Amino acid sequence: MKLKDKIGSGISNFLYPYIQNEYRMKGDYMKISMNRDQYLLNEKYLWFLGSEDLLADFYQTRKSDYSVIDTRSEYYYSNVGSNVRVIHSGLPSLISYSKARLLMSGELEFTVNKKDKEDKKTTETLKLIYDDNKLDGLIKNSIVTESWGKQFAWKISFDKDISEYPIVELYKPQDYKCNYKKGRLQEVVFFNYYEKNGNDYRLEETYGKGYITYELYQYNKDGNEILVPLTELEDTAELEDITWNEKTMIAGAKEIVKSDYDGIISEFDALDEAWSQLMDEIRLARSEVYVPEMLLTNRTFNKFRKNYAVLGNDERETGENKVTHIQPNIRTDEYGKAIDKITSNCLVDVGLDPFTVGIDSGIGANASGDQLAKREASSLRTRGEMIDEWEPFLEEFFFTLLFANALFNNGNFNRTAKLDENLSVNVSFGDYISPTRKDLIEETKMMKDADIIDTEKAIDEIFGDEITEEEKTRILANLGNITEPDTSIIDEEDNNLENNKDSDNNSTQDQKK
Repeated sequence: MKLKDKIGSGISNFLYPYIQNEYRMKGDYMKISMNRDQYLLNEKYLWFLGSEDLLADFYQTRKSDYSVIDTRSEYYYSNVGSNVRVIHSGLPSLISYSKARLLMSGELEFTVNKKDKEDKKTTETLKLIYDDNKLDGLIKNSIVTESWGKQFAWKISFDKDISEYPIVELYKPQDYKCNYKKGRLQEVVFFNYYEKNGNDYRLEETYGKGYITYELYQYNKDGNEILVPLTELEDTAELEDITWNEKTMIAGAKEIVKSDYDGIISEFDALDEAWSQLMDEIRLARSEVYVPEMLLTNRTFNKFRKNYAVLGNDERETGENKVTHIQPNIRTDEYGKAIDKITSNCLVDVGLDPFTVGIDSGIGANASGDQLAKREASSLRTRGEMIDEWEPFLEEFFFTLLFANALFNNGNFNRTAKLDENLSVNVSFGDYISPTRKDLIEETKMMKDADIIDTEKAIDEIFGDEITEEEKTRILANLGNITEPDTSIIDEEDNNLENNKDSDNNSTQDQKK
């Protein structure tokens, strides 16, 4: 095996089983045949992972086979060697995780409605399914996957030993494929990989409208795959194809126009080069120490910490034998400007403001909501676009979850399960930037001065549920909007009532006489 192929086998084995159309030679390494989409997807996935070793292996051993001119041959990672210090900036994954925080920063709320009224019982059922699957975290991970991979898929399955509710699983782009007909999604095929006795298997779960089918494939020695019985593996032995009457697919797939990494991979590479060169210059710019030989007695130096050289003794009459330090200049300003510019270009391309990802935090923690909104104008626009895409997707998928829950009611398969056609799910994302107490007071004061609201409503707007009714009554009393009850008047009225009762009793007794 050639040295280049030996190096390449490391990245090949890592990517397996994410790459389709591959085969493994027994006793040899996995040979990869990448088409354009597969090559680009694996490239983006490695940038998301951010491993310098894997990136260097990828670019130096796996060349794209879909272009005539290979511009990636000039990338930093295509030319680095083991003697060059390489540092990954971490910006790609920072962008992806920031997208997830941006959308999910406000509280996600959802209700199940029947016509124009909330169906509280069904809403509670959906919340139980949501909490059981920890969907809050699953949605965040899905946003991250969508950011680098442009797409993701969710699969609904059931296992009574794990949960009484439908189980939702996230699949990365490498682990599934969608089948369309005239632009409409018809099937989602999920790939699951197994290994037994040195043999590799792939289970294909095909989720269609009203059915789920299973097929198990084994990779043989010559690199081809053959269909084998499900009983070949213990994990798949009990799987059976199922069908139901409703033409509903208990899976979901989401795809956006472009990945956040599309078009800026080269800038990621340039950023890593700038970072690495800056760090390398800092290392090379350590002070150089020159030590006369006569001064080395009982002295040792760590060459990694101190770059030193031994000089001969100066035996001249006027000679001076002393340790000399020389400190080179470090061009941090030039590198810093390059790093800032590349980072800014990347963030502009993905629609994020630096403050959103934690860069340039000069704005104070007590800044008003209006100031924060101005500082993150681009991010807020991006969040609005994400909400427009995510709300319909979640509403449709949550409805599918309710159907799946009815389909496997208490673990019993109900082929004729059907949901009320009048049911609908409403999903909304909370505010990203919440107004401060100061903002609320100013806005409420303007409404009060304009006689839009009264004092009691103003207190509700500012404090909400933070104060009790007793505290609210006390505040209103102090403001002069209500007065404390006059107990003397109440006592006088009570006395009058008692006198009247006595008079009535006397009259009744006189009549009886």
